[in-house]
Amino acid sequence: RAPAVLTVGAWGTQSALGLSKKPKIQRWRGTVSPVELPGGHTTTVLPTVHPAHVMRAPQWGPALEIDVARLGRVLREAWAGPPEEREGHHIVIARDRATLHAELAQLLPGAPIGFDVETVGLGPTQTALVCFALSDGARTIVVPWSRSRDGTSPWWNGCASKVADAVSDALSTRITITHNGPAFDHIVAARYGIRIAAWDDTMLAAHVLASHMPKDLGHVVTMRHDVGPWKELEDRTADLPRLWVYNARDTLYTLMAWTHSITTAPPLSAATRKAIR
Repeated sequence: RAPAVLTVGAWGTQSALGLSKKPKIQRWRGTVSPVELPGGHTTTVLPTVHPAHVMRAPQWGPALEIDVARLGRVLREAWAGPPEEREGHHIVIARDRATLHAELAQLLPGAPIGFDVETVGLGPTQTALVCFALSDGARTIVVPWSRSRDGTSPWWNGCASKVADAVSDALSTRITITHNGPAFDHIVAARYGIRIAAWDDTMLAAHVLASHMPKDLGHVVTMRHDVGPWKELEDRTADLPRLWVYNARDTLYTLMAWTHSITTAPPLSAATRKAIR
């Protein structure tokens, strides 16, 4: 048995992961999936694009190189699991104001904060907020906003404005990091009284730094970090606790992708930085 397997293309990935349908390989590539084998053994499956695809579309060459390097890391060091499950990080569900205030006070002073909203659907000017999350990289705080997936049962009866003010205060002295925030998260947050001050955005950064590649969060994150296929395993009909964890991952991974881009990208001109922001 192999401790880790690099599957190339959709068919190999479908077979290795036991998927019922042919996967969209560009959405699965770059992810890390532990798989149980007969006899109680396990292996780790790492999908990537097929080399033949890279021959037809050379812009995918760096993605293939990154995925092969990821296989090397897993073989040398094994996979420590998703970032949110590793030592030094924890997820908190702020079900009451006391917990929320205590956790907001623990955020790293002046640190950039990942921010992501989960809603009923698209359309930022009308969709209902279900929950949102903030993360400084060590602690991710999920704030429920509705008691149901349809966003119709308020969580914070009578004190929603105070919760929004507390979150706004925490963001007022920090840079808020989103993915497609100006076109979605910022708008939804403002509708519910949450004020975002200074900000950066990983989707806008992707347009500037790699405009020829996909801009979705899954691609942006897996080009930089070793994570599970959290986007492909999302279940929009799941219960709230599962949605909270999904929200936490989106938020933490957005911050991780931004931090990596800022620390590894070549120096940007003032005009480019203005375009990103």
